[in-house]
Amino acid sequence: GAKGELPEEFMGFEDYASSTGSAYGGGFYTTSRTGTAKGYAGKKGKLYEVTPKKEVKLFDMEQPVPPSIKQSIKRGGVYKIKSRGETLEITDEFLLRTQDFLDDNPKASLVELYDEMRALAPYEEITPGDLEEYFHGFGFILQESGYKGLRHKGGVLSSRPKKHEVNIYWNPGKDLDIKPVAKADLAAGEKTVER
Repeated sequence: GAKGELPEEFMGFEDYASSTGSAYGGGFYTTSRTGTAKGYAGKKGKLYEVTPKKEVKLFDMEQPVPPSIKQSIKRGGVYKIKSRGETLEITDEFLLRTQDFLDDNPKASLVELYDEMRALAPYEEITPGDLEEYFHGFGFILQESGYKGLRHKGGVLSSRPKKHEVNIYWNPGKDLDIKPVAKADLAAGEKTVER
């Protein structure tokens, strides 16, 4: 469900921007639940049927944080630069706090990591835009391993949970067929619908 028309042509991952309110970073968010999609569309919005063009490898965010992302966080916490013959140490306090979380929770899932980073961000004066940049960087790391997006269970934090599958595609123009859904089609069957 979208509040307005979707663009005729989608950008690639490196250019993709979502609203900074997206829970797990930039991307084209979809849901398996038509009711959830209708909620995102609102009364004047549109519903879309989304079908992958071929099998799209999505990282399951319920799985542990990949070692490549853990290494990135560890390397980014403290780094050294040379300036005027001196070696200076620069500290990214936000990544150090994130590393503390991973040290205390070595089996944390990617969902738990992202949720912790979102909760920690205001205390470290990290803006939503800055947080989006961290998540975008993790997306690049996952792309190097062949992933085209993320997936997780939605609706688990709601006071009236209506669980559904959420897929986040980083290159929807390349990986998806997207077509508007007529109201009559909604009753016929429920497929993944853009939210």
